[in-house]
Parts: sequence; C-alpha cells; structure tokens
Amino acid sequence: MALGQYIFRRLILAIPTLLGVTIAVFLLIRLIPGDPARIIAGVTASDEEVRRIRVELGLTKPLHVQYLVFLNQLRRGDLGRSAVTRAPVTEEIALRLPQTVMLAVASSWQARCVGSPFRYFGWA
Repeated sequence: MALGQYIFRRLILAIPTLLGVTIAVFLLIRLIPGDPARIIAGVTASDEEVRRIRVELGLTKPLHVQYLVFLNQLRRGDLGRSAVTRAPVTEEIALRLPQTVMLAVASSWQARCVGSPFRYFGWA
C-alpha cells in the first residue's frame, strides 16, 4: 500500500512540474528575438504575406489562447513545423535521435572508464 501511495503522490506532483516546464518552454519560444512569421516568409516577403502567416500560425491571438493551443498540440504530439526546413519537428527529432543516443551512450561509457579508476583507488 505504501508503494502505491508513493507512486500516486509522485504522479500528482508531476502535474505542476510539467505545467511549469510547458510554461517555460512556451515563454522562451515567444522571447526569442525576431518575428517567426518574417523568418518563415523570408526577407523579401511583403507585409501582407507576413500578416497572413501570423494569422495562420495564430500569432495574432492573445498569449493565453496561444498557450492553450500550444498545450493542445503538445497533447497530440504535434510540435509544429521547423522554420528552416518546414518539416514536422517530430520528424526532425526522429531523424537525429539515433545519433543523439549513440553520442549519449559513448560519452557515458567514456565518463565511466575515466572515472572508475578514481573511485577504485580512492582519488575522488
């Protein structure tokens, strides 16, 4: 029974943590310098085209509405499209995930090999 209560408490405490992380990510995305619509449209785009992209992306809506849309898309696993390649971000992540995992495993192995003698001989 104690283990079940512990897991339940941890799951309940995860909710404010996840909410805080989503708020931080959302605000950091909005604080990045530059206009996302201008970046997507390109330097030579007309003001009308930039306005159309802003409306299409929902950037004309109030910030709290944008956040709710962001949460809804996140819930569905939709991370949007890359401003550079125009491909879905989930595809971009999936494309680079094998190399990322390989790098993480290699660096962990290297840290273990270098750090083990220090622990074994009591140098740490």
